[in-house]
Amino acid sequence: IPKIKRVIHGLGVNVLQEQFGLIKKLGGGVNYSFHYPLTRQLRLAFGVGAIVDNIKIDLGGIYFGIDPQNPQQPIDPNSDPIYQRLVNTGSAHTNLNIRVGFLVYAPRYYFGFSYLPVANIVLQDNETGLSHSYYRGVIQGGYSFPVSATMDVKPSIIALWQDDNKFVIDYNVKLFIEEKMWFGLTYRDVKSMVGIVGFNLNEKLGASYSYELAGSGMRQFSDGSHELVLSIRMNNFKRQKQQTW
Repeated sequence: IPKIKRVIHGLGVNVLQEQFGLIKKLGGGVNYSFHYPLTRQLRLAFGVGAIVDNIKIDLGGIYFGIDPQNPQQPIDPNSDPIYQRLVNTGSAHTNLNIRVGFLVYAPRYYFGFSYLPVANIVLQDNETGLSHSYYRGVIQGGYSFPVSATMDVKPSIIALWQDDNKFVIDYNVKLFIEEKMWFGLTYRDVKSMVGIVGFNLNEKLGASYSYELAGSGMRQFSDGSHELVLSIRMNNFKRQKQQTW
């Protein structure tokens, strides 16, 4: 079969909603990928994604105003004009981010790089400084080790490239059973742990749940976070088998 006929096009839509204390985030994105077969097993994928997210702080639940002449005596929020303007006008910030990346993958391994700030467009601004981008890109890679006829162990890493040229790294390992169900653990070098369980019902449906236990420095703000992901793969006419990492 000619390679051009084995090309795969991917189109994805995702929606997210997060809440971390007084910070709420709502957003969604559209992604497109082009998968070209280099060999019978190896593919090269290029992708582009556009994400819009809205971050809002509930300023009514927090205030840090302090009188420098009398630090022990907090300022009355009703007498702070800047704070009152933020409360009245809202603390929402809306941003459009466009990113690109590539992935080289086969049934047993993958590696790739994504560059995040191709375009970072502020759609709605505020005075709370939420528009700063902390990451430049993502480097990722993994390998699949078969341990039996029905089980595979898949270690992987994800390195977040920060603006200060330092990296925050996630170390992951997952145990897959017949490529239909998996259990995993992640250690983040910001000293937090993540547990995950997921399944692929068929070539169209999949879901996963993860729980992150915050590091000691963040436990004063959060006891942990939950994430639930539902995957619906539509128009899979070629019945391509997903490769979950």
